[in-house]
Amino acid sequence: LADAANIAWDYALGYNAEVTLTASRILDVPTNVADGDYGTLVIVQDVVGGRSITLPASFKVVNSGVGAIILSSAPGSIDSISWVKRGADFLVTVGVDFS
Repeated sequence: LADAANIAWDYALGYNAEVTLTASRILDVPTNVADGDYGTLVIVQDVVGGRSITLPASFKVVNSGVGAIILSSAPGSIDSISWVKRGADFLVTVGVDFS
């Protein structure tokens, strides 16, 4: 995905994606998604690190609540989120520090 202030994810272009963060960002609600669809986003820190990503309110994170995740902060760190669409919500699991 393209790194931008707001990161857009058009599900019609693929259900797995990667983005390298060069600043703290906001993930927009994925578009063209239907119930039962799923996806994985790999999130990479740039050479500076310490970047964050804010998830949409419709992303319900297991054990964390609405849209709240803490990414690995070291430069080059790799994290991921995986989700399944259920009604108006995205049910999210998080994997951290794959580096």
